[in-house]
Amino acid sequence: MIGIDLVDLKDPLLKERFSPSMRFISHPSDQIIPHPQIFWLMWTAKEAVYKANRQSIAFDPKKIPVICQSGDSNYIFTSDNISGQFIYSEELIIAICSFEGRSFKYDFWESENLSSASTEVRSRAKIHYFLNNGNKVNIGIDKSGIPIFMESEIPLTFTHHGRYCGFIYLD
Repeated sequence: MIGIDLVDLKDPLLKERFSPSMRFISHPSDQIIPHPQIFWLMWTAKEAVYKANRQSIAFDPKKIPVICQSGDSNYIFTSDNISGQFIYSEELIIAICSFEGRSFKYDFWESENLSSASTEVRSRAKIHYFLNNGNKVNIGIDKSGIPIFMESEIPLTFTHHGRYCGFIYLD
């Protein structure tokens, strides 16, 4: 349905990855573009696609085919019926995607309190939903253990890494 993932490129614990590292995440159908951060572009795309598929099985990037392309002013990707785009800067890569062009809302930000990123992202998602839809919601999980807004059963996905947090939900 919808997926998001991000990588804080300035995280001091993040290891720089080069072309040889691609073997750890590559699917035979992957198509990559020349880019200095191609490993992290592919990683975030694969994780966003994994989340969009709403599977409760373990994440294995080698099982997720991704085709990356250069768009008019950005980078885009596809995987089966899922299409997405990257938000990219020197500090951050974000991949957001949806199944068959479903509309969504998302947000991301630099967190001020890294120790409570999980709580912060859930709180911000609820506020964002309220401000955009006028309804208060609670976050729970569906029968597969995947996050949803309980009252409407609208799926949502969270991400956080390093200094950044984000979420996406169906519009």
